Amino acid sequence: MDQPLDLADVPALSDHLTGRLQTGDVVLTGADDPVSWMIQTGSRSAYSHIGLVTGPGRLIEAYDYALTPDETDEGVFAISLGDFLARGGQLRAVEVRRPAAIDRPRLLAAADHLERHSPGFPTIGMAGLAFCGMSGPFLRRLPGAARRRVTHRQTVLAGDGVRCLHCAETVT
Repeated sequence: MDQPLDLADVPALSDHLTGRLQTGDVVLTGADDPVSWMIQTGSRSAYSHIGLVTGPGRLIEAYDYALTPDETDEGVFAISLGDFLARGGQLRAVEVRRPAAIDRPRLLAAADHLERHSPGFPTIGMAGLAFCGMSGPFLRRLPGAARRRVTHRQTVLAGDGVRCLHCAETVT
């Protein structure tokens, strides 16, 4: 029986995953830093970030390196698996998903296009989306019609248009 992986040992975790990942796999992570907490709470998920495997030990991701509304430090970037796993706080969750029936050449062409023509990562939209997700207890108390109106308004406020990509939209 395999020993459970130590999420605190990022180099060992990276080595373990590198030999098992295939192009097209998605890697989901959740950490204990404040931004991850906000995303995890807002999305009601154990995960706060996702990357797409494009080669051995290599992923692409949408990320905002300075968490500012300035789009010069954000977009879709290639990153090593080790750097991807090491970012942020202590990892709390890591999961690999392997979609079925991936057209790998088409996927790699799309990933390359996103990396070269990188739209900005929507810092404001991400914060709004997380805030909207945290309003669940409030929304559950509203009658159906009012809940739909508030949810629609939240969607409009958290929307970032077609020019910006969140990490999950990039992987999708």
